[in-house]
Amino acid sequence: MTAVLPAPPRPRVGLVLAGLMLGVSLAALDMTIVATAARTIADDLGGLSLQAWATTACLIAGAVSTPLYGRLSDVHGRKPLYLVAIALFVVGSAACAAAQSMPQLAVLRAVRRGVR
Repeated sequence: MTAVLPAPPRPRVGLVLAGLMLGVSLAALDMTIVATAARTIADDLGGLSLQAWATTACLIAGAVSTPLYGRLSDVHGRKPLYLVAIALFVVGSAACAAAQSMPQLAVLRAVRRGVR
């Protein structure tokens, strides 16, 4: 006979869903802003020919880190890992904002995407 866990109280479910939606919105907003401003960013950093590297590095890091995050969330729990991922995303975004060249931006975006 399997034990049935009680459902969490309704107000908490709403709070959890609101937190998850904010996190997903953060990621979607980030991608939308960067995609729109990529040309301007590349022009400002003087590396238009390296713009594709920033995008490619971000995609590869996301593909590699997704299974790792899945396993780590199984081991350590989803809530702590979600909070750590958002904190690392914010720190990584600040580091990307401070990039001085296109290669540096590509590396920082890859690292930021890998920790998200």
